[in-house]
Amino acid sequence: MVEPVSIACQMFIIPASVLFIALAVASTEALRALLSLMALGVSILWIVRVWTWKGISTGDLYTALALALIFFVAALLTVFAHGNAWWRERDALLTGSRTSKL
Repeated sequence: MVEPVSIACQMFIIPASVLFIALAVASTEALRALLSLMALGVSILWIVRVWTWKGISTGDLYTALALALIFFVAALLTVFAHGNAWWRERDALLTGSRTSKL
């Protein structure tokens, strides 16, 4: 991978990694859902940046896209998981019912 592509990937991989670390130590489902959504946004920006890059070699393009897509899929899964858990927790609070925290 050439240096400009490597630096561009670092520009996105560092914030995405920090968001996933913050996700691991987040205390509430609402915060986890928000951090997951932010990680998804960073991943989308990363994919768009790599996809619209002019003058990038095919090998570097596919490598950078693969790396971005790994983070995209991970962020998408966590958005669905934590968003669903937060939504159920929110509904339980609104209706007054209790749910088990498995």
